[in-house]
This record gives sequence, structure tokens and C-alpha cells, in this order.
Amino acid sequence: MSHLPTNLHKSPLDAWINGITGGDCLRQSLQEYQTLKLRETLIRAKKNSPFYREHLKDVDAQRIELPGGLQRIPFTNAAELASEQGRFVCVSQDAIAHIVTLTSSGTSGEPKRLYFSAADQERTLDFFAHGVATLAGNADTMLIALPGQRQGGVGSLLAEGISRAGVRPVLHGLIERAEETLQTVVREKATCMIGFPVQMLWLASQRSALAEEALTMLHSVVVCSDYVPGPLVQRLQALCGCEVYEHYGMTEMGMGGGVDCEAHCGYHLREADLLFEIVDPESGRTLPDGETGEVVFTTLTREAMPLIRYRTGDLSRFSANGCPCGSELRNLERIQGRTKGGVSLGEEGKISITDLDEVLFAIPGVVDFKARLVRGANEHLEVTCCLPFGDTHALSQANAALHDGIPAIGRAVRRGCLSVEVMAVSQPFAFSGEKRKIEVLTEL
Repeated sequence: MSHLPTNLHKSPLDAWINGITGGDCLRQSLQEYQTLKLRETLIRAKKNSPFYREHLKDVDAQRIELPGGLQRIPFTNAAELASEQGRFVCVSQDAIAHIVTLTSSGTSGEPKRLYFSAADQERTLDFFAHGVATLAGNADTMLIALPGQRQGGVGSLLAEGISRAGVRPVLHGLIERAEETLQTVVREKATCMIGFPVQMLWLASQRSALAEEALTMLHSVVVCSDYVPGPLVQRLQALCGCEVYEHYGMTEMGMGGGVDCEAHCGYHLREADLLFEIVDPESGRTLPDGETGEVVFTTLTREAMPLIRYRTGDLSRFSANGCPCGSELRNLERIQGRTKGGVSLGEEGKISITDLDEVLFAIPGVVDFKARLVRGANEHLEVTCCLPFGDTHALSQANAALHDGIPAIGRAVRRGCLSVEVMAVSQPFAFSGEKRKIEVLTEL
């Protein structure tokens, strides 16, 4: 980043992880700790999981040394997680405290079920308690605009975790009516918020005295649970006039993976519980810091359902220079997209929701959009932008951005094999909390 704040505070995760690993040099003690925990995980998985007993049959856990030893361990992926169901589980049914069922477009429609013990959830609570120290303290109130009021859901876990750090949680749930949420911010005297990127942008874009009062009360906003476009963060910072932090995680990670710091240069990772690596998506070769590839992680302390070299499908890289805050933890840069998915435009290449996010959220006035590709003799891309304040200039900007900012679209339009239609609505789209994607329809 070109304009970094002065007097940066080191990520609080350093002290937390150093206390777990125990050592004078964090990186050295962490590698020794990770090696020990990796071996324990491999042994436990082979002993207790029918899936891993076969999957790891050629792996001698006691001979695995980090970092190079990871190459001797096979990957696991979302398709296996969906098809094998409970065969990953390493504990009895009585020891399972929480089950999460996820649908995934990448696994032929089969759901993924994630199993967690009470100890697994305790680890997540501990991460939330220490990670929140970057952006909130014991005088703060955080409004949690996430699903999961049910015990064990992400919302309830976050609420319990941050309360341990002295932050008062307000469990709100997804934002359904902006005015109601803004009233809650004011009534509860919230000083920080956490929610989905698109929902937070919608809320921050409101134009009223109530919105001005509520947004002025906030000193930090956290976005999570979906891809976070850089332009969206910049607009949030301008609209809210406060720090915007990013959290990286997924249910497979135990809902918490990493969080950025005051430098906003990437995510500091939960390295005492998760071992991260970046691999070449095609060859599987581990890549050095600074090279972009697929994010892969291994759970080091998971009891109920360990995941070993789990391929996330996310693209990123480790910073070669570390973080300006001085943290010794690895610095994972913002997620750049996905290894698979997207929609093919034939010879012209692919487009993804990430591509659209980067160009459309850079346009003032666009707070959300939906995209649909209709396949037929001539393909047709329909993009409907949510423009709550009727900004017609934003509509023309969106049209130009799609043609000029996404090369595959520009080439396909020039060749006459794709048409693009940009439309506007003033009301927000219904939000389910699921990952956003381009809808594909085929004309009969």
C-alpha cells in the first residue's frame, strides 16, 4: 500500500500464538510446534478415520518434517468431503457438538457436512477473542450482522469469543431492512460492525440523518464470509469514514482463518491451529513466497474432523516481504479469485463473479448486482445493478466497465458472439448469505 498509517501495532495474534507454541523465536518455535501437531494429526486420522486410513496408507507420520515433508502427503478436496460424508470423522457421535451442512457448486450438488467437537469450537472462540483485539477493545460494542444466532453458528461463536475480550456483542443477523439495522446501531451504541461485504456496502450507502448518525458512531467495520473486492473496501472506507478490516475464513477452517491488521496488507493467520501453504493448481507443487497459487490448509488441532492438505480453490500468495506491522506470522495477501468456476465465453476466455466485482463495485452508486448469462445461438449477458438512488450515470459507467474492464467480454462483443445488457433496480436483492455467482441459463 502506498499510504500506510504511522506507529503500526503488531498483530495481537503474534503474542497469542507465541504463548501457545512457547519459544523465544516465534517462527522457529512455530515450525517445531506445527511439525509435532501435524504428526499427531496424521497418526490420529489414520487410526480413527476410515477415509484417512486408506488415503494416508503410504504416509509415515513420524518421518514427516516441515516444510518439505508436506509434499509426501496427498491432498484432500471438497468433492471427497461431500462424497465420503462421515468417513472423515475421528470421534464418536457423542463427542460431536456441532454439525454444519454446506451446499457447494463444485461437488456435483452433494452437500458437505462438517463436524466439530466442543474442543474444536473452543479453539475458534479463542481465535475470535484474540483476533478482535486488532479492531476493538473492552469499551466497544460490536453489531454482528451475520447468520447463526443458533448455538454453535458463526454468529453465536463470534459473540461468545469477542465477549471474552471484553467487547460487548449485539447479535443482529443478516441485514434485511437498512433502517432497522441503523436504528439498532444507534440504540445499542455500536462502535464496530461485522458483516458480508455487499450488505455492509448497502448499509453504508444509505442517505439519511439516521445513517449519518449511525455511521459516525463506528470506528471500525469488518467484512467477511465472501470474496472482498478492493474497490468495495475503498468505498466503505470513504462512506463510513473509519477503518475497514477483512477476515478470511471458511467453515472448513473452523470459521476462522486469518484477519488483517492496521497495515491492511493481508491476513495474519491462525497458524497454531492451521498450517497453510500455496501450491501450483495444476502440478500441486508447493510455491515459494511471492508466487500466486491455490491456498491449501491442514488442521493441526481438530478433533472431530481433521482436514489434511485441503484444497480451498482460492487463489492468493504469501507476501515475500512480510507485513509492515512487524508480525512474524505469514502474511497471506487478499484472495484474488478461484482456481475453477467462472463462465466460459469460448475462445475469448472465462469470466467470473470476481471479475465483475472488481469493475462494478468501483462505480459510485452500485451497491449490488446480479449477473446472468443466457446461452443460445448468440450468448447474452444480463447484468442488473442495484442503484438505490437512481443514478443513471452509474448505469452507463457499468456498461462501459464491462466492455473495457474485462478483456474476455470486450473480445466476445467485438467478435459478435456476445451481447451485453445492463439494467437497474432501486430495491436491494434478497440476500441469503450464500456465495455470489453468475447464473447460467440455456435457451431451449
